[in-house]
Amino acid sequence: MSRRYWLDLVEYLFLAGSVVGTIAAIATQQVAYAAIPLTLTVGLNMDNRRRIHRLSQQQQITGATHFNQLIEPLEEQLAELESLTRSTQGQTQDNTAKFKETVAEFHKSLNPLKAQVERLRVQFQQIDTRTQQQMRELKEAQQQSTETAFEQIDNYFDRIKGHLGELEMMAGKTEPDTLAQIGELQQTVAQFRESIEPLKGQVEDIDKRIENLNPQTEQEILQLRQLVQQYNETARSQAYQLVEPLKVQLEQVKSIARETDPKIEKQLEDLKAAIARFKESAPPPPTVVPAKPKASPIATLPGSTIVKDPSEPYNWQCVRILTGHRSGVNAVAIGRHGQILASGSDDNTIVLWQLASGQEIRTLGQPEKNGFMGIKTLAIAPDGQLMASGGADKTIKLWQLATGRETGTLSGHSGAVKAIAFSPDGQFLFSGADDKTVKIWQLSTRQAILTLRGHSDWFTGVKSLAISPTGDILASGSDDKTIKFWRLPTGENIHTAIGHHGSIRTLAFSPDGQTLISGGEDGAIALWNVETGRSIQTFHAHSGGVYSLAASLNGKLLASGGWDGAIALWNLETGKELLELRGHSAAVTSLEFARGGYGNGMKGFMLVSGSSDDTLRIWQSE
Repeated sequence: MSRRYWLDLVEYLFLAGSVVGTIAAIATQQVAYAAIPLTLTVGLNMDNRRRIHRLSQQQQITGATHFNQLIEPLEEQLAELESLTRSTQGQTQDNTAKFKETVAEFHKSLNPLKAQVERLRVQFQQIDTRTQQQMRELKEAQQQSTETAFEQIDNYFDRIKGHLGELEMMAGKTEPDTLAQIGELQQTVAQFRESIEPLKGQVEDIDKRIENLNPQTEQEILQLRQLVQQYNETARSQAYQLVEPLKVQLEQVKSIARETDPKIEKQLEDLKAAIARFKESAPPPPTVVPAKPKASPIATLPGSTIVKDPSEPYNWQCVRILTGHRSGVNAVAIGRHGQILASGSDDNTIVLWQLASGQEIRTLGQPEKNGFMGIKTLAIAPDGQLMASGGADKTIKLWQLATGRETGTLSGHSGAVKAIAFSPDGQFLFSGADDKTVKIWQLSTRQAILTLRGHSDWFTGVKSLAISPTGDILASGSDDKTIKFWRLPTGENIHTAIGHHGSIRTLAFSPDGQTLISGGEDGAIALWNVETGRSIQTFHAHSGGVYSLAASLNGKLLASGGWDGAIALWNLETGKELLELRGHSAAVTSLEFARGGYGNGMKGFMLVSGSSDDTLRIWQSE
């Protein structure tokens, strides 16, 4: 037991004695019995209080000493933690400063890189323009050479025909006369063969010019070779048609000779063999692409059709070729009632045509030769009254379609405007540009009410737009290889579709608005579910990028145009390729189905195509 316990016990005993003394004093009436115990108790109590106070102080000192012993290690740990914190803060500040310096250096190095990329882009455009100019010059030179060569060939064939006619007339005469005629004819053939020799030199010169043309990309070389091969086949066919009448005439002369003199038969056989040898040894006609007609904006050269699905009968043909532009056609648009066709070109003009007759109505804008400030995109409002055009000047121009008068200019983009589309109600206009943004314009105020951002800043910009038939979903395709779905009118990005391996060059909604169709530089055509943003199907047909798409209003037919100059027609429900339309000699940059005359099933369609070969073609099915 502790000391304090005994002190408390003694104090209680004296208190008890005081109580007993007090009771005794009351009973005996003697104060001493109470005073003495009380005095002792008070003194002892005071002494005990003092002792207890000292004891409490000692206990407090002992507790404080013990507490200090426990706290000292914690204080040491806290001091170490504070030191470590200060050291860490210093390192963090140093690392932050170094990171900021690194970021600043990166930005400094990035700015020259951006400038270099921009210079390269401008240089590429200039080189592309020079290449196109060289190709045009080559076409013109080859056209002149071809016309000269065929004129010489026609002259010599006329001379051969004349000699054959004379030979036929002289077949009934004496043998010496007949031999003289045959000798003269053989001499003419020999002269003809000698006259062909200069043509070989011209062909070699053209081949050298083709080698020196130096196209900038493998695609341009492949395109040029395809054009050369296509025209080569046509030229050989024409040469064969010219030689065939000679064979017929030889058979007739042979028949007459048999009746007159058996000796002439052998001579005619020798002559026929000589002509056959000449035909085999003659060089092919110069490989050129015919220059477009200058006298009239309407040409009548048909295109070719390659059937991919023999089980279904299709009869498509090119009914017109429109040649009013001086440079590549980038966009086509057809008015609401299908009467007016508009085309925009790199020559900075918009040409309005009568779709039914192909006649030019008027030309809007001032022509430009270098192609840097051309028309890149076109759209006609649903009511057919207003037309919008976007171009490399970073603006959107509004036109009154009936009069061709410019009614306004929308400015706000900082890059070339590559895609525009009207809302189904005609109240809004959507535009995509090389500044990586999509803008929504209110046509009543001619002001941009919303700017949509989300495509990557590391790529050139937005290349394609499409608006759903109900007007509640907008799709945009970019050089960043993604497709973004935007909910209207809020502009919320609800889906981002990833699947292409190249720039998204063209977009189109199916008529029911449930499917989005995309075409890219990777040559793929993809179908996307609008509700989920997921891929449904992907198919290929073109040897290069897919530059244009158009869906028929009945939702059964899809047309795709590619870098290879071909137009593929698909069954949109099955994804099966039906046939291929050939006729353009360069990339098919735009497609549009006419709005009228759709008939039943898949027949009765009219399709308009625009191409980098400076022409438009009108295709029709029966």
